[in-house]
Amino acid sequence: MNKLKALLGLFFGLLLKGLAGLFGVFHWQPPKWLDAINNWLHRVFDAIAKKPLTSILVLLAILIAGASSWFTYHWWQSRPQPVTIDFSIQPPERADLEKNAPPNPLVVSFAGSVAPLALVAKDVPEGISMNPDIAGHWHWQDDKTLEFRPDKEWPAGQEYLVKLEKSVTAPQIKLARRDFTFNGPAFTATLEKAEFYQDPLDPVLKKAVIQLRFSHPVGSKSLEKNITLSLKNRAKDLKQAEDLSFAVTYDTLKLNAFIHSKPLPVPRYDQQVNFTLTDKVQPGGSDTTNDAPVNASILVPGLYNGLTINDVQLTITPNKQTQQQDQVLVVSTSLPVHEQKMAENLEAWLLPRNHPKYPQNDDTTAYPWSPDEVSADILKLSTRLPLQAVPAEHEFTGIHGFRLQADVGRQLFVKINKDIKSFGGYQLPKAEYRTLTVPEFPKELRILGDGSLLTLSGEKKIALMARDLPGVKVELGRVLPDQLQNLVSQSSGHFGHPDFSGDFGQDNLSERFEIALPLPAQTPGIPIYQPVDLSGYMSDAQGNNKRGIFLLTVKSYDPARPDDYNDAEVIDKRLILVTDLGTLVKTEQDGSQVIFVQSIQTGQPQAGADVDIIGKNGLALFSGQTDEQGKVRFPKLSGLERERQPIFYRVKFNGDMSFLPREREDRKLNFSRFGIEGEANAKDANQLNAYLFSDRGIYRPGDTFHIGIIVKTENWLLPLEGLPLQAEVTDARGLVVQKAGINLGVAGFNELSYTTLESSPTGNYTVSLYTVKDGHSDQFLGQTKVKVEEFQPDRIKTTAVFSKPVSEGWVHPDDLKVTVNVQNLYGAPAEARQVEANITLKPALPAFKRYSDYNFYDPHYAKEGFDEDLTAAQTDNKGNAVFDLGLEKYTKATYQLHFFTRAFEAKGGRSVAAEAYTLVSDMPFLVGYKADGALNFVAKDAKRHLQLIAIDPQVQALAADNLSVELIERKVLSVLTRQTDNTYKYESRAKETSLHKDALAIPKEGLDLPLDSATPGDYAYLVRNADGLLLSRIDYSVAGAGNVSRSLDRNAELQLTLDKPEYEPGEKIAINIRAPYTGAGLITIERDKVYNSVWFKADTQASVQTIEVPKELTGNAYVTVQYIRDPGSDEIFMSPLSYGVAPFKISLARHTQDLKLDVPELIKPGQTLT
Repeated sequence: MNKLKALLGLFFGLLLKGLAGLFGVFHWQPPKWLDAINNWLHRVFDAIAKKPLTSILVLLAILIAGASSWFTYHWWQSRPQPVTIDFSIQPPERADLEKNAPPNPLVVSFAGSVAPLALVAKDVPEGISMNPDIAGHWHWQDDKTLEFRPDKEWPAGQEYLVKLEKSVTAPQIKLARRDFTFNGPAFTATLEKAEFYQDPLDPVLKKAVIQLRFSHPVGSKSLEKNITLSLKNRAKDLKQAEDLSFAVTYDTLKLNAFIHSKPLPVPRYDQQVNFTLTDKVQPGGSDTTNDAPVNASILVPGLYNGLTINDVQLTITPNKQTQQQDQVLVVSTSLPVHEQKMAENLEAWLLPRNHPKYPQNDDTTAYPWSPDEVSADILKLSTRLPLQAVPAEHEFTGIHGFRLQADVGRQLFVKINKDIKSFGGYQLPKAEYRTLTVPEFPKELRILGDGSLLTLSGEKKIALMARDLPGVKVELGRVLPDQLQNLVSQSSGHFGHPDFSGDFGQDNLSERFEIALPLPAQTPGIPIYQPVDLSGYMSDAQGNNKRGIFLLTVKSYDPARPDDYNDAEVIDKRLILVTDLGTLVKTEQDGSQVIFVQSIQTGQPQAGADVDIIGKNGLALFSGQTDEQGKVRFPKLSGLERERQPIFYRVKFNGDMSFLPREREDRKLNFSRFGIEGEANAKDANQLNAYLFSDRGIYRPGDTFHIGIIVKTENWLLPLEGLPLQAEVTDARGLVVQKAGINLGVAGFNELSYTTLESSPTGNYTVSLYTVKDGHSDQFLGQTKVKVEEFQPDRIKTTAVFSKPVSEGWVHPDDLKVTVNVQNLYGAPAEARQVEANITLKPALPAFKRYSDYNFYDPHYAKEGFDEDLTAAQTDNKGNAVFDLGLEKYTKATYQLHFFTRAFEAKGGRSVAAEAYTLVSDMPFLVGYKADGALNFVAKDAKRHLQLIAIDPQVQALAADNLSVELIERKVLSVLTRQTDNTYKYESRAKETSLHKDALAIPKEGLDLPLDSATPGDYAYLVRNADGLLLSRIDYSVAGAGNVSRSLDRNAELQLTLDKPEYEPGEKIAINIRAPYTGAGLITIERDKVYNSVWFKADTQASVQTIEVPKELTGNAYVTVQYIRDPGSDEIFMSPLSYGVAPFKISLARHTQDLKLDVPELIKPGQTLT
């Protein structure tokens, strides 16, 4: 052991010597506190040494005390603890004010069942206090959930302290705590957008627009004084920031504020608008503030920085008109540029395939030119390309398209000159140069045309279009005669593109033929049209006639490798029906079927055609033959099931056959885009309908209200005398307070009376009428509501008067004020009364009683209204309170101004209301027009006139000079639009083309303006002042035979216009029909059934047709038109079926007894009224 110690000592000694030699010798002196502890320990050990027994006893006492404390603590901890239940709090969120939702509740969720059984699902009557107090009620939602439902929305950001007394919970429950705090919804302000705005109509108007979104309705004064808007030049050598004036507008709920700066000129250099909102903005009716400031910066581009060329690309775009793929050069600009200016400053060249310096370039690949390589010498070797502008929706647009023709794979050089200005006056800083590669055309194979019918009397050829394909393989499946019911019952999807499920398919229905068609080599992108003749497949080898129903499939293939499978093959399919028989089925209200059959070739009704309704097993359920109008009727088909379930209609005539599946959605005509709204007809003609009405509508407790009752059947024919019914009166609490039996009178007119009590609850009362079954209410027929309200006499009276005289016309909004005068009932001024006020601005088209037959136009028609609570005021010693409306901050427009005020009594919350109305507009005069008839139907070459008049704010006629009138035509064009995937396609857009413009002066007595009705179409007269502001717009349509432009949508509906909205029974309706092509069709008058039908044929796209209103028809009805394309029409790419609906009214003159009531304007008490 000693040796080990010696060895260790030697080791550490050597180690220390080595470290000392390496690092040197260190000396350490202990701190004073360590010396003090050392001295204290020496004294303790000296005391223990002097008195060892005493020290041992003290140590034992300390150990015993420590052990006792430890055991006592563990014993206390292991004792059974009382059960306490804690809870969590879900603070309320802001109510969905946009949907007028009630306030969200405060929810207290307990960890266990704590509610008294007697209060579960009930309100808590007492025992809960909230500080500050808020109106509402506590409610036990269940045994674990306590809610507080406030009567009004929570004040923003308010902190609350809630205390729960023991009575709130069950007696045996011990809560972990009985008070808590929470905060109401926080008030926040967020930046929705901050942008530089260029007005799309006024090129001079530019401004910064900031939209703020608030969690609660914001206080307008608080917001506006906490906004800072400044303009700063970005150039260092120019002046510093300057304050910008601004105007603030709000949405209806004041959850959104829109800050508009004053108009900004176009600066030479970039500028920046800085926006700051402090964190001291308050919501309306609260002292809380927003949680953080809001900052934004908006770039105001300089003269040469606003307009840039965003993109130049060459794209392939499908053309609906030609069914081709167009090569379109698309130029996108950052700001709208006039389409003519762009066309004048855009040039394109087809560059040489090879660079002159590199003539050895491979002929299959064009040289990849860059803009820097294209010099004047290179352009001499290039070919300038003609550019055909694609019409834009507006003259100024940010997307410009130009059709061109260039070889695939070649390079184009595009130059855009700098002499281009945007709509707002910005200039392109320099010319732009781009090189583009002509893209490949997509491989394409399509069966041309739309629809599935081929006329039997025609060539029976199907046209195919192929692009960049070496060949086409045609599979022709002729449906077998006995398989037609399987074709219908075993397929789904579109009629022209049937889908089969499972193992059942085309091979189960048809005999198949294949045709391989090699296609000649063609320039890339150029389509090849290939006909497929079906005439050879409509009879067998013996010449027997076969049905002309084919399942046609075309797919791409390579004649050089005919057996190779290509997973990228192009394919198209179509069901083809070769027939001359067109079929239209209408189902009437009672389920009856009315079938119309038309000869597609002649456009006339097909008489003598055999019509069958075929069941699922292929057998005919009903058969009939069409009359001279091509019509046949069948009974309703309900109740037929299994093998007798009707699945299609079959039509035969002279060896020709057609069919139409039943209950297929794609075969049903969708009328939802037309004016077919209204109450639906009852399916049963004997169904009862009731109309209930009251004599006054509002009553006091103790009054008797009288209810008129009218009961009729749907067809008004069934006698109802003595029919027992039951009426029920339900009070405001939802309790039935009266049940009365009623026996209908001869005419179905009855009366019900109910007398309220003085103690009856106030609110809405409902009177309902039912049929009776087994002595109880059964089927609901109708109801009406009345109101029961207490009446308390007013103790003060108030009036509201505008600061500017209000006439029949309008007042200017600047500096408009309202004086509210409050008086007691004896006429003395009511001083120091609290007065609250609210203004509502609703967009309004000007209309005046003196010129009730004139139409006036608002040049600044607003899209939305405004509602604002004004700051409350106190009446002065004259009883007056003045409100400055501050209308200057709202968008310029014509508004109907409604001023509503409430003056409160000196003590208590009762108030008396007053209101005032006026029309406000900043226009010095308005232009109105009066037509001598309907403008939506002006006959071709008709002599029609307009009477123009100008009026001042007092509705006095005046002379208006320095005006202009422009005649424009509204046309539908195919314009290029950008899609969400950044591709381009043609879409139909209405565009207005100016025909001529003339100076105009309206004399004081008015001006007669003749309508130009020489050519069918849609037109408008635009009246403008010297500044170009539109004062009036007069739209009209000229009806007549002719060809007019319309939507390019291949499935566009017909455009129907009736010559007037109301007709007498037996009168003829003139219908202006605008179709996408020539053809023939069927006009019907229908409602619950088909009342009349007329066939017609049109040789032009626009025509006027007539049909007679049946003499027995009453009420309202519809004109429907179904229109079939002429087989010889060139519009083969449009849907062959078009249709439309127009509603009309039938005059009630024969059912109306005129009543004239004359009363004097003034009558005194005691006089007899005669």
